[in-house]
Amino acid sequence: MTTQVGERDLLTVGPDQEYQTIQSAYNDLQEGGGIIRFTPSYEAADETFPIQMDTRDPNGYGISIILEGTGGATIDASETDENVLEIVGPGFEYQREIILRNFSIEGGNTGITLYQCPYSRLENLTLFQCGNHGVRLAPSDFGTFGVSFDRVEAWECGGNGFRLEQDAYANATTFIDCLAMRCGQNDDSQAGVRIHHACNSWIGGVIQENRGHGLDVRDAEAFYLGNAYIESNGLDIPEDAVDVYFGEADGETPNIGSGVTGLAIDACRFNGSYEGLDPGSEREKAARAIELRNASNGYLRSCTYKLYDSAFVGVRGGSTGSDSNVTDIDFCPATHADTLENRDPTAFIDFNNGYRLRQSGTISPQDLESNGVAGRYAGDVALHTGEGFPQMVVWSGADESWYRPDGTTLTETES
Repeated sequence: MTTQVGERDLLTVGPDQEYQTIQSAYNDLQEGGGIIRFTPSYEAADETFPIQMDTRDPNGYGISIILEGTGGATIDASETDENVLEIVGPGFEYQREIILRNFSIEGGNTGITLYQCPYSRLENLTLFQCGNHGVRLAPSDFGTFGVSFDRVEAWECGGNGFRLEQDAYANATTFIDCLAMRCGQNDDSQAGVRIHHACNSWIGGVIQENRGHGLDVRDAEAFYLGNAYIESNGLDIPEDAVDVYFGEADGETPNIGSGVTGLAIDACRFNGSYEGLDPGSEREKAARAIELRNASNGYLRSCTYKLYDSAFVGVRGGSTGSDSNVTDIDFCPATHADTLENRDPTAFIDFNNGYRLRQSGTISPQDLESNGVAGRYAGDVALHTGEGFPQMVVWSGADESWYRPDGTTLTETES
C-alpha cells in the first residue's frame, strides 16, 4: 500500500514490502512522482539492469523522483556488465527534481547515468568497483547543469569516478566533500574526475591514487578547485604523470577540449609520493602536481606540496610568445610552500613556453623587449630585466608601450 510523506507518495522496496524491485516501484509512480525508498534487506537479484527511469511524461508533465536508501542500503550489480541506474530527467521543467541519496552501488558498468537532469542532487552515495564510470553526466539535447554532489564517493571504478561529458553541458556543477579514489582501473587515460564546461567547482574532499590523472579539466571556463587533498595520482601513466591537468591532450589521449579559461586553485594540499603503492613503472613519485597545457586567466594560491620529480607546476604552452597556450596565470609564489623543502626539495615551476605569467598580479621578471611581451590592459605592471637590473614598468594602452618610472619607454634611451 502506498503511503504519504507530506504531499509525496512513498513507495518502499524490500523483501517484506509492497515492491521487491526499484524498477517496479518506479513503474507504479503516479503523476507528479514521489519517493522510492529501499531498505538494507533489499536484494538486487530480481532487478533487470539497467534500472531505467524516464521522468518525461507523454502528456508533457514531468515527474519528480527521490530515490533513497536506508541503513546502508546497496544496489549490488556485481553480477552484471550492464549500467546500473539510468535516469532521463525532466529537461526544462526545473520545478521537477531528481534526488539520489543515502545508498551504495557496487559493480555493474556505469553506476549512475544522468541525461537532461538539470539541478539534480546526489547526496551521501558510494560507487564501488563499477566497471566503467562511477557517475556520468551524459550527452543530451537539453543538458544536465546545476547538479550538486555532496559527499559522493567513487572507489576503484574502471573508468572515471566522475565524468562530465562535453555534450552534457554540465555548467554550474558543484562537488562538495567528494572522493575519487583508485579509479581508472581499466584505462589509465581515464582520470579520477573529468570536467567540462563553465562554473564548475570541486570543494574539499579527496582525489587520490587514481591510475590516470587525478583531475582532468578541458574545454572549461571559470573552474574552481579549493581546499582539496590531492595525492599519488597518475600511477599507470609512464611519463609526465600529474595530479591535476588543464587543457589539451597529447600523445595517445583524444583531444576533446579547447583549454581552460578562468581557473582558480586555492588552499589545496598536494603529495606526489607513490610510497607503498603499485605504480605501473619504477617511478617513486608523480612528475608534477599541476600541468598547464592550455590555460589562461587564472591563479594558484596558498597551496602546500611535496615529493614531485619535476616541479609543483608544469607550464607547457606549446609555442613561444603571444602564441603560447598558457597566458596570464598568476602563481602567487610567496603563498605556496614545499613542506619538505629542507629534505627533498621540489622545484616550484617547470617552465616551457608560457606567456605573460604573473606573480601577485605583476608580470614575472623577464626581458620584456626580447620576449615581445605586451601588457594586457592600460596600467598593467611588469618587472623588466633587460637592462641589467629589475625595474618596474607600466603599460600604456594609448601608444602600446612600456613606460619606466622616469617617463621614458623601453624603446627610448633612459634619461
